[in-house]
This record gives sequence, C-alpha cells and structure tokens, in this order.
Amino acid sequence: MAAFERSFYMKTTGGIFCVGVPEIGCGPLNALLGSEQHCLPFKVTVGKYVRISNQKILLDDGQVIDANQASIYHGDVSFTTLAPQILERNRNTLKTLRGMPEDGFFWLLGNHTSCKNESAVQSALRKTTSPSLNGLLDYLYTGFAHSRRDSDNHDASAAVGLLGAGPGLTPAGDDAIAGVMLALLRFQRADLVKAIWKAIESSLPVLTNEISAAHLEQAAEGFCSESMNEVLDQIFQAEEIEAATLVTALNGMGCTSGWDTLGGVAMVIDAWQYSLNTTHRTVITC
Repeated sequence: MAAFERSFYMKTTGGIFCVGVPEIGCGPLNALLGSEQHCLPFKVTVGKYVRISNQKILLDDGQVIDANQASIYHGDVSFTTLAPQILERNRNTLKTLRGMPEDGFFWLLGNHTSCKNESAVQSALRKTTSPSLNGLLDYLYTGFAHSRRDSDNHDASAAVGLLGAGPGLTPAGDDAIAGVMLALLRFQRADLVKAIWKAIESSLPVLTNEISAAHLEQAAEGFCSESMNEVLDQIFQAEEIEAATLVTALNGMGCTSGWDTLGGVAMVIDAWQYSLNTTHRTVITC
C-alpha cells in the first residue's frame, strides 16, 4: 500500500499492518523485523502482490523477508486513579513546550487562537476545522458532565469534520481524533469513545485513507505506538514531566503526528478540568 525507507504497509484479508526495522518503534500495526539495519535491505514496490507463508513474506521479485522474529505491540494502559493536581500541572507544562511544528493541531496545546507567521495552509486548516473542534469540545464537556449511562444521548458527529484534515499519511485531523479517544480511555470513558467511533466509522472510506482508518480503529481500542503510550503515561501519572524529553519523543512520531495526537489529548484534559470546576463550584446566595 505504501513504501518508505524503513517500512512498508501491506493489506491482507486479516487487515493492514506495517513491516519495518526496529527503529520505527513498536505499535499495534507494526510487525518489527529482527534486523539491526537502519533501512530496508530491498526495494518494495507499491501496488505489487506478495505471498505470506511459514512466517516469511515473499515479494514478486524473489526477495524473501524472514518475519520469524516479528512482534506486535499493544501495550498496557494504566487505569490508576488520576490526581487532579498532577494532571493540571502537567497540562500547564504542555502549554509551554518549545519547538512546536508550524502545521497541524499543535496550537491546541496552548489554546492559541492564532500564531505568528502562520502559513496560508495552516490558516485554512484552522479556519475550516474550528467549527468541528468546537463541536467536539462541547461533546466532551457534556460527556464529562453526565454519567456513562447518558452517553448515548449525546452527539459526537462533530468529529467527522476532522477526518482527512491536514497533512500527513495519517492526516492531522485523524491524529487529533485518535488523541481524543486515547485520552478518554485514560479517564475510563469508553462510552464516549464508542460514540465517537460510531459517528466516524461509516465516513472513514470517504474522508480519509485506509492506513489512517486502521490506526483510528486501533486508537478506539486504546492502542497506540509505544512512544505515544509512554508520553501519555508521563502526562497522566508523572509528578513532573521533562519538557525536552517530551518534545524529542513527539518529533520522532511522523511529520506532526505526535503533536496532533497530543492536541487531541489536551482537548480531553481541558474538558475534564472544566467539568471539575463546574461540578465543584460553590454558589453563595445574597
């Protein structure tokens, strides 16, 4: 389906997966080879057929990939009790991260309404997706304000407006939706994730590509790359997060995918904090 220097995507009757060298990192769709090489030792042509037999991938030009040591990562999501003070402090750290990209949904981390020297493409992306982002944020506000039993009564269709938006093999808008779903599962709100997935599933073949759709399906189950899982562990559990280390990890996740995913995570944390403030607000009569 797609070929790169260090990996390539395959479509089989069992689903889509990515074959690559260990450097690409563990992920729910990644089948990592045992090779220590920094790039694939052979040329892969998009659109060609392959055969899979006895844990080997046979290319049409006679090349054979030994996938005997390939492994797939799902990771363990910790559902420990969240400490509002820790999460608030770590959320504030996200607003001050340096080295943010110039495209995508990075600005959600700092709630910036505009950025200096913004490109025409980025300006258009912000303008066209703002209604959907606002609608999705309203959905999150409402979701956190109500119990899990009421989630079916709330409309998550605003998420559809982000599908396919922006650059990347996995478009920036798709990554933001993935971040929203991954964060909601950290808050143990699988009901809200289910509603989002139900809203976007039928639109995936039309509004985005198959590879991105496969990654979104994994995110709906709580699965993401090991590097993103570690970033989420830091944000949701660490007493203090190291900003420089976080930036390095985010920059290593595709073009802007790490930042876009984290933008979606930030939306969920903001909605959760808002729900705490409104739920525990004290009203004093005159």
